[in-house]
Amino acid sequence: MKNLVLTLLLIIGNQFLFASESRPMPLFDFLKQDQPLEVVLKTDLSTMIDSKMTNHDYQTGIFTFKGKDGKKNEIPVKVKVRGKFRLKTCDFPPMKLKFKKAELALMGLDTFNKFKLVTHCLDSEIATATYLKKEYLAYQMMNHLVEHSFRTQLLSIRYVDSKGEMAPIETTAFIIEEDEQVATRMGGEIVKSFNTNPDKVDKVQLAKIALFNYMIGNSDWSLKRSKNLKFVQMPNGKLCPIAYDFDFAGLVTPPYIKYGERIMKDIHLSDDELKSVKEDFLSKKDVLLQIIKTFKYSTSSEKRAMRKYIEASFEKLKSVEAIFKEQSAVLMK
Repeated sequence: MKNLVLTLLLIIGNQFLFASESRPMPLFDFLKQDQPLEVVLKTDLSTMIDSKMTNHDYQTGIFTFKGKDGKKNEIPVKVKVRGKFRLKTCDFPPMKLKFKKAELALMGLDTFNKFKLVTHCLDSEIATATYLKKEYLAYQMMNHLVEHSFRTQLLSIRYVDSKGEMAPIETTAFIIEEDEQVATRMGGEIVKSFNTNPDKVDKVQLAKIALFNYMIGNSDWSLKRSKNLKFVQMPNGKLCPIAYDFDFAGLVTPPYIKYGERIMKDIHLSDDELKSVKEDFLSKKDVLLQIIKTFKYSTSSEKRAMRKYIEASFEKLKSVEAIFKEQSAVLMK
């Protein structure tokens, strides 16, 4: 493997960051940086796109990235399409990346080996990836409001067709931290849950997810149907829901949706449970608006529109208990 020695030295040099952890550094943390990570993904792209609705098997590929030291590193990877709505709707499919655990162990890394790769949707978006960047920003905002949440890493990515039948595509994407890594960070484990009993759920976490989704105008989630939620069972037995997938949000508004509604779903929260989280969110208003203002990857007009949307959300949050009661007829979908 190219540059394996350099990669290993860099990992060892960064181990002090994880000195308090008993596990090695995960690949996600090794890749994590403030700037977009430069990546080349080479695979049989033409076949993948042509057969995206019929072939969901992994295929081989090479994941090349430029590390924090500026050196290029290559890792074998398996790639497949994923998703439902975006898979059917988009010109370019969302993907899942899977690395060999043995390769990661050889590099001195932990064995968390899977990422969701969030890709641009429409061919007309290749140059700008406008809506993808807005969804990435939503994850950044959530990280500041909800402690238990997925981390992401923005990519400056070049897709290369191994058959040479397609011209390379240069655009923006982002990866999402693996479910199991999030659960490990939280001291719990991923479990499947359907038709989830609200009494078994961590109410503070549920309130944070409900208010965050309300704030960004995302109604595309459901506790009852476990839609766009992962569940981590904590040592106290409670289920901690972790939210993901915000492309249907009013903050993002891609051209392929008709959603974007601010809806407080009937999630069986008391006024007190909503109030404590509401006050926490309101105290972070300036931080959230600053995150949008300093976001480097949207235009000035896009950022103004997003700030206006979030400012309106904060105004509505002030009376969220009343809104919740008014919308109590909207059951979990």
